[in-house]
Amino acid sequence: MIKSRRDFLRSLSMGAAAGAAVHWSGSIPAHALEPDRTRQPDGFIRLNSNENAYGPSPKVASAIRSATSMVNRYPFMKCDEVTQRIASLHGVKPEQVLFACGSTEIFRVAACAFLGNGRQLIQPTPTFEAIEGYAKTVGSEVVSVPLDPTFAHDLGGMLAHAGASTGLISELLTWSVDDLSAFCFRMWM
Repeated sequence: MIKSRRDFLRSLSMGAAAGAAVHWSGSIPAHALEPDRTRQPDGFIRLNSNENAYGPSPKVASAIRSATSMVNRYPFMKCDEVTQRIASLHGVKPEQVLFACGSTEIFRVAACAFLGNGRQLIQPTPTFEAIEGYAKTVGSEVVSVPLDPTFAHDLGGMLAHAGASTGLISELLTWSVDDLSAFCFRMWM
């Protein structure tokens, strides 16, 4: 299981090395096995926008086409069912499941709930900038802590800034369970 950026990069490096080491002996050119990318007029793939370079799969495209007669209606009848299934999958209570239109909506709600005048956001830098904008909008101080020399979150640096006025620490979900537990233990000691 990938628990950190370091694990991700290690896994990516091993995969790239293995791919480079394997000699392609098939009669089909390797590029023929890659799905067609959605063509953009400028030819760029925008990774910073979380775009899927390949577009929807044929199965997803079919599901989208079959739903066009209902897209003008809210899916109230399915909300409870979907909530229950997601809660069961993750072993949590249904009231712990929150739906939103993307992560920026979750960040906005979190900023409104946990930040404000006299409250502080601690975040790694670089990071996704939406939470910083929401924090400033509600009047919070923003403390940005640079990554450590291995490009991981500087947990000690973040902890050094944490205190009674800390309302939110961004990107906790990217930490390993051990790192998160140790951080919380030290913060509340």
